[in-house]
Amino acid sequence: MSVPDELVGAWRRRSISLGGGAPRETRHVLWLQACDAYADVRIPLGDRDTGSWRAFAGPVTWHAPRLHWHHEIDSCVRPAPDHAVLSWDGAILVERGVAAVGGRRVPYEERWARVDRGHVTLVARSDDGRSWLVRVGRYALALTDGRAAGGAFCARLGVLVGGRWRELWRARSGVRGPGPATPVLAGPWRVVEASVPAR
Repeated sequence: MSVPDELVGAWRRRSISLGGGAPRETRHVLWLQACDAYADVRIPLGDRDTGSWRAFAGPVTWHAPRLHWHHEIDSCVRPAPDHAVLSWDGAILVERGVAAVGGRRVPYEERWARVDRGHVTLVARSDDGRSWLVRVGRYALALTDGRAAGGAFCARLGVLVGGRWRELWRARSGVRGPGPATPVLAGPWRVVEASVPAR
């Protein structure tokens, strides 16, 4: 079931709290939610912890008020099930669920602010599922997983400014031998979802 219109957009995480602790933020987190699919990227604040970034994407299942994000592609080799209950606090979207932390399952709360309403969306994936491209509004995230063939997991985040795409961030991990610094998006491709505003 597609998500309701009020959830479609680009969302930036404002804070996370674990086990009832104080809200904090240690990463730049951007979540791109289309109607039937999503992408998510989490980048450490500053330049010290460059190895712990994460990016993932896939379809979603919506059974109000619970959203289930299916990790069809993920820089984490063994992603945990990802689902949570969503609610509103004014204009802030509140996500509540349970996360595995240090071998224990603890409740968490994330608070999200919309940074783009996502009037234009595009979701495409390669036939083998190893490449995903998700655009919501002026943001786009491209992911490619080449690790099965001895390559890298590559991620690239861009923003549309003045009619031109500008790269905000890129990274790769899991490299065994030489590989490209940016995603190589191999086809053939299948468009999963596309929408444009009515004129």
